Amino acid sequence: MIRTRFGLSLMAAALSLMTVAPEGANAFNRGQPTFPFPIEQTPGSQVFEVIENQPAGPRDIWCAAAQHAQRDLRLPNAQRLYLAKARGPSALVPGRSSVGFSPVKVDAIAPKQDGGSAVSLRDIGFSLSIGHAAHFCTEPFDDVFDLF
Repeated sequence: MIRTRFGLSLMAAALSLMTVAPEGANAFNRGQPTFPFPIEQTPGSQVFEVIENQPAGPRDIWCAAAQHAQRDLRLPNAQRLYLAKARGPSALVPGRSSVGFSPVKVDAIAPKQDGGSAVSLRDIGFSLSIGHAAHFCTEPFDDVFDLF
């Protein structure tokens, strides 16, 4: 009986945490962006920046990059996207943070590759296939801890 009450209490606490997640916790609710991130192309380069206009987790940023690669650049899902600029102040939009991506391999000291569950916004050269990154747009549950 105590074990059941504890389990129900724990489940209720977890559900309440999910309902108080910030609006931007999963900005791409099941593939439909409710708050699309602006994309800025770096002049003379294949690098584009995902501009943060609200709090966002790594999966939201990678989702936005994948959607841009699919819809605007018309790249295939097997094509890889590379982290070209770590999360930080935008070079193109003053006062905003951004993350830079490139469909071509970027120089990095030790680029990390697809694998595991960590999605980097810091490791230049980290890459995911566009299809893998697009999967973050369709995940059915908000990851409350994505923003931390």
